[in-house]
Amino acid sequence: MSQLSRTVAKHEKEHAELLKAIAHTEDVTDRLAAHERKVAEIEAQLEEIVNSEPKGKPRRKTLVGSPQPSIASKFSFLVRRSGNNLSERCLQDSETTRSEKQIRLGQALCEAKFEQLGLQKEVDQYHLLRQQLDDLYDVVFNGLTPGVPNEVELKQKVAAAQALCDRVSTTLMVENETFEYISKAENVMRECRTRLKEALESVAISMFADWRSGESYEALNLQTAYELARRVPYLVREAQRHSPDIRPLEELSITNLVLSRDEQSRDQYYTLIRNAATEVNRAHDQLSDDCKAFANRVTVSEAVIKTAQQTLSEYRRELRAIRQEIFEKARQNPNFGETVDPPPPSYDFDSTTSGFELEAALDIPSPLYIPNDPIGRPIDSPRTDATSPLSLKRSSDGSDGPASLPSSSSSPPTSALTTPGGRHIRPLPQPPVSLK
Repeated sequence: MSQLSRTVAKHEKEHAELLKAIAHTEDVTDRLAAHERKVAEIEAQLEEIVNSEPKGKPRRKTLVGSPQPSIASKFSFLVRRSGNNLSERCLQDSETTRSEKQIRLGQALCEAKFEQLGLQKEVDQYHLLRQQLDDLYDVVFNGLTPGVPNEVELKQKVAAAQALCDRVSTTLMVENETFEYISKAENVMRECRTRLKEALESVAISMFADWRSGESYEALNLQTAYELARRVPYLVREAQRHSPDIRPLEELSITNLVLSRDEQSRDQYYTLIRNAATEVNRAHDQLSDDCKAFANRVTVSEAVIKTAQQTLSEYRRELRAIRQEIFEKARQNPNFGETVDPPPPSYDFDSTTSGFELEAALDIPSPLYIPNDPIGRPIDSPRTDATSPLSLKRSSDGSDGPASLPSSSSSPPTSALTTPGGRHIRPLPQPPVSLK
């Protein structure tokens, strides 16, 4: 029995229980989606009834004069009374019908919401079972699966898609935090801009009227703008800490002092407020641009992570299907996934045999090549030791002949080798020795 079959047999019972539980709750996702559409329809009907309800009591219609004054004067009270009673009864009936329908829809909405909570719990349980099945497959198919290259390839795709989802999720989280800080800074700066604008208008009116008119309202606006402007640098620094793409703000003069009428003349005071308002306007425009840019980045990141999660879900579904198929094959075939190592090669020659001797023993042709020949033409006829190019030397009179080697008593004669097949191997040629 292979190692994979033993692991499968060990987890076979747990695998069967998980598959059975998943099969019972497999359609719960579709049922939850259909129920959510039903809840949305009930909410729309209830909202329509609430909006169609009259705001106040309708005005009573007056009796139009009859062309016969005597009849009108005689029966006008009865006609007016019966008409009023009829209209009131119709109005009461319509209000009663509307109220009853609203009550019925409210009860139906409560029941649908309660049922939706139960379906949501079943969906959560279904996802938990799927995760437990994936964890079981990770234990069974830990490492390479012999004979199933598709499983290994899908496993790598799932790992790559999971890494991409994690990276995009981290990026999205950072961009969301940056957008939160920069949007807060933009809102604060917008309020500061509004306060300075009101203060500037108040000062402009005071210059052409009583200088002390509206001083308290103007001072309140300036104090509020001062406090708001001092909050912005902290929010910008927090946004820059999360992302270096946030541009630094210029230093605002309103954060360094609180303007007062008693310290400057009319023109100087108006000029200071106008300059401060100009600085705040530029800062607000910059923060607004950064806020829009990061809002777009968050939108793009959300689209990317949605696509990455869909790809990851598809890869996981394919991997789960092929693993289930392999699990069933390994359960039915105990030898599934068993690898047989090839036997080591056997050689019929001595381990001390050189490469040339090995080629000769295996009857592999090894032609000699002419040294320094650019074409590398093989020699037609085999050479002997006496005619080998390595053993030739040019004599002094220009004739070629075998080199006479000095005899040495210490050098034993070279004997020919014999292979187990009875073939004689020519010994290797000796290198040329220069004569003294």
